[in-house]
Order: sequence, then C-alpha cells, then structure tokens
Amino acid sequence: MAAPCIMIRQRPLIFLSLSLFLLFLFGEFGVHFLYSWMWAWPTDSALPPYRPLDPTVTESYANLEIINAGPDETKQSLKILVLADPHIQCSFATFEPWLLRWDSDRYVARGVSRLLVAMEPDAVVVVGDVFAEGYKASQQDWTDYLQCLSEVLVVPSDVKLILLPGDNDIGGEGGEGMRDTINQRYIAEFGPLNEVLTFRGVTIVKLNTISYIHRRPANQEEAKIREETTSFLSSVSESTARGLLRRPVLVYSHVPLSDLPTAVTSSILSSLSPDYIFSGHTHHTSSSSHSYTTVDGRERLGTEWVVPTCSYRMGESHMGTGAIFIDRHGNLGYKVLWLPPRYPFLMLYFLFSIAVLILLLHHLPLFKCLKTLSRLRHGFR
Repeated sequence: MAAPCIMIRQRPLIFLSLSLFLLFLFGEFGVHFLYSWMWAWPTDSALPPYRPLDPTVTESYANLEIINAGPDETKQSLKILVLADPHIQCSFATFEPWLLRWDSDRYVARGVSRLLVAMEPDAVVVVGDVFAEGYKASQQDWTDYLQCLSEVLVVPSDVKLILLPGDNDIGGEGGEGMRDTINQRYIAEFGPLNEVLTFRGVTIVKLNTISYIHRRPANQEEAKIREETTSFLSSVSESTARGLLRRPVLVYSHVPLSDLPTAVTSSILSSLSPDYIFSGHTHHTSSSSHSYTTVDGRERLGTEWVVPTCSYRMGESHMGTGAIFIDRHGNLGYKVLWLPPRYPFLMLYFLFSIAVLILLLHHLPLFKCLKTLSRLRHGFR
C-alpha cells in the first residue's frame, strides 16, 4: 500500500512541475509568436502625397555628411522600425541582480529578433539609451557593452542600422555634465551625434537634443557640445531655405521636443522643417503636433511620436516599438507594435517555483533524504 500512497501524494508535485514547465515554454517562446501574429505595418497615411522633387537637383546639403540612396531606390516604399531605450545592461550595472540584468537583455534580444523576422524592415533606428550606464563605463566596460550590443541587436547586413545617443549613453541628465571624451568614444563606434542622411528618397536627421536638457550647460565641455548642435542646425537651415531636403523629413531625437525649452524647440523646428519627429526618453507612448514657421516664412505642421521603451528594465509594464511605413508617394503611416508583457510571467515563475519547492520539501521523506537527515540529527543528541 505504500507505493500507491506515494504516487497519490506525488501527483500535486508532478502537476505543478508540469505546469511550471508549460508556463515557461509559453512565457519564453509561445507568447512572442502570439504577439508577432498581431503585428502589421500601418496602412493609413498621415499626409497627402508629396510632390516629388526635381531629380536633376544634385546640390549637397551644406557640406554635411550625406549617405545618398541610388536613384533606382527613390520610388520604393520604406519600412522602418524604431526602438527606444533598450537599456542594454551587460555586466556593468552591478547594483542590479545578475539574473535580472541577463533576463532584461535577453528579453530585448528576443523581441528584436522576432520583429526582424516577422516585419522584414528596411531600416532600424534606435533613438537613444542604447546602454544602461554607458556614460559611466570604463574602457573595459565599454568594450563589454559593445560585445553585448552585438549579441542583443543582431541586425542583418541588408538592414540599415542607425543609432542615436541617449543621456544614459553619453550623460547630460541630472547633475552630471556631458564630457567630450565620452562623446568621442560614442562617435567612434556609431557615427556623428548630429547628421543628415537620405535613404530611399527620404531625409533622416539625427539630432543630439541631449545637449539642450540643461537650461545652462553644466560645464565647458557641455557648452562646446551644445554649440556643435547649434551650428549643425544653422547649417541645415540653409539647405532647408534652399529647398534641398527631400520630403518627407524625419527627425530622430532622444529627448522629445515638447520636453525642451520653448525657444530651443522653435529653433529646431524652423531650422529642420520636419514633417515627423520620433523620440524616446519618457518610456511611454504619446503624440503631439508642432506648428512652426520655416526659415523661408512658411507655416508648417510637424507631428511628434514618442516611442515606448522596448525593455522592462525601468519598471514599465507596456513595452513596444514604433513601425513606420512610407509608400512610394511619400505618404507615412505610424503605429506601435506592442511586445509581450514580462512582469506577470516573472511573478508566475516565482510563485510556481515556490509551490514546487514546498511540495518537494514536503515529499523528501518519501525519497529517504529527509529520513537520513533526521537520523543524523538524532545521532548528535
């Protein structure tokens, strides 16, 4: 009778263990496939068709660094994924438990991987806070960060990757001031902080809005960095006035323009004359419209979308990425592709694991482990 009794008492343990295993499979793999079935590129257009520019115009953008698309690409549609605040942690953020750092990076890596497979984008833009604490990293930590980035953000060679700095990457928020050495380290890996690109006939502007977070520069180095951004805006405004920027103009920024001083926002809008602005930093999704006057006196309207974070590291329960679809006429649609929740699964893993552990400890006498310990305990009395 002992054996049937043992089996009956083991059933709850077997049931909970199997439940934990199935929950783990769904939470780590199944839920990602489920969410990917719901993803789709936006089909609605936010603006009327753009009038194409004269293809004979070949002037440069005020001597700015340009990556020009071939003429055969300008009539194709364009699909862009926008990632915000991945906060890759690697091994540097030692104040957080190793397991959470590892799981947070793995969550971002799995989400990006599924997005790339399901959506097949033409370009991926990361609007800052690529790393958790890049501005504090030593040279060895920075090397480790770059290695982690290559493992988390695995983008195919035929997909254009554009990375912007965030305050967690180069500093600038709170009491710390920006340092030129940290900026140069970032530039050496990911290119200029301020840059104008053309890709398939669309103008993409990278803008270092971190230099305007403080109302007054925190130090001389930050003042110099701000001046570089201001000079960049002045250079682009000349091209804007001459009508050289291809439409639509997409501005990517880490800090939302609505969070900057009004005078700074007005200067950015009039200089760049953007049609759309995409930013991050707040970790939440939102949208706003900016009315402004261009350098040549025309009234325009720019729409800004704040992209939610793609990481749960900052305690967010709703993670996602931005999806931009631009058709061959220049019409743009935007939507958020939501990522699976994480905290509910982590909590369920914890609760089920505790239940399994309790039952396992309760059944240990049946496996003669606890009996052995009991004999040893009585032997010492």
